[in-house]
Amino acid sequence: MRHARSARRPLLPALAAALLLAACGGGDDAEDLATEVAQGYAADAVTMSVAGTTTVDVSADVLEGAVATAAAAAAQREQLLAAQVGPTASATLTAACPTGGSVSWTVTGDAATIGNGQLDAGETFAVVYNACGSAGGGSIDGSATFTVTARSASLLAFTHTTNALTQTTTNGSFVHSGSVSVSRSEAALAGGGREVTRRVTSPGVTLQSRIGTVAGTRVATYQLNALDWTVTRTYGSSNELTARRHQGSASLATSTPRRPNATLDVTAEGTLTLDGAGVAAAEGSFTVVTARHRIRCVYGAGIATLTLDLGNDGSVDRTWVITLTRLVGDAG
Repeated sequence: MRHARSARRPLLPALAAALLLAACGGGDDAEDLATEVAQGYAADAVTMSVAGTTTVDVSADVLEGAVATAAAAAAQREQLLAAQVGPTASATLTAACPTGGSVSWTVTGDAATIGNGQLDAGETFAVVYNACGSAGGGSIDGSATFTVTARSASLLAFTHTTNALTQTTTNGSFVHSGSVSVSRSEAALAGGGREVTRRVTSPGVTLQSRIGTVAGTRVATYQLNALDWTVTRTYGSSNELTARRHQGSASLATSTPRRPNATLDVTAEGTLTLDGAGVAAAEGSFTVVTARHRIRCVYGAGIATLTLDLGNDGSVDRTWVITLTRLVGDAG
């Protein structure tokens, strides 16, 4: 019996050491994060942050262009003038979208400015998009309300409210619901062209994604909280879109059957450069912080390099390289 008791004694120091390590917070790296899950979190982080703000950016861009076009068209100009029967006027108009479809809107505002071809403070636009196509933004369907809060020579500010406004791109469709605040500025570029910047902020909006073929569509829901994101569009001297960049931060709450639900703190470290379909393309970098870990992604030339810091303690525990197409394809 004495021999049996002494055989157990070496276990006690080992057990005590393990308990002490756990009490001190050690061993975080032992809670692994599967490579495919980390990769999926990174894909969701960049795709949904970009999609949620691109829907706002594209719908605003289309409306601004349509309002200017309508003011210049003789028939619609007469319609606007006829609406000016008092201090407050209202008019409903329709215009073709840049690459197909149409956009209709009812504008209410000051009779003195309602037909001047721009969004002005105090005006409200109730907008309906019908398969409305825009360069670099796919197509948009559904409705949005723009309430203009400020206008100056250098700044336009408005709230943008949606309920199931749907953007369809080559990467899938994204349904946007919620309210954001937008500030827009524009600057001329040397040698011609211009740069349009929209900063989008919101305490929270909902984004539902549908990605994949009709037979194998992946459906997921995301909440973009603490959103502070800037979209910059560059246009050439002939008003052609030459570049689109994203930069900002958000807290993304994910709900997808493909991996565990999580809250992802997303930060674009530099600018995310996108292709014509709104997908991360040329170059960029971003970080994703989960409840316990940190993922960093640097991409360029069609390749994405991911590093995983288990426990978010400053050490790189895993590095892997995949194609950018594969990364984007993991979203949803």
